Amino acid sequence: MINVGIVGLGYWGPNLLRNFYQLEGCHVKYGCDLEENIIKKYSLHYPNIKFTVNYDKLVINPEKQFFVIPVKTGIQSFQVVTCFLDTRFRGYDDFLRMYQL
Repeated sequence: MINVGIVGLGYWGPNLLRNFYQLEGCHVKYGCDLEENIIKKYSLHYPNIKFTVNYDKLVINPEKQFFVIPVKTGIQSFQVVTCFLDTRFRGYDDFLRMYQL
């Protein structure tokens, strides 16, 4: 079982959340978005997933194994991706593939 975190629940995030949630062998453990109303919405639909508006909390959490980051390009997404790239210096082996959304 692989633990998955979804960072960005705006446009593509809900589809990825649903797909990984239904995928055998995956356990969606975390969801993150900067919009509090989005967090509340998905917390109701997926009560066993931990949701937060602070992606820094996800980076330092040792339970994660894999993150999907479907965020739009721009300065804020640059900050998110940079934060996750920094995790490799904390002993994590994250694989990052960027798609322009």
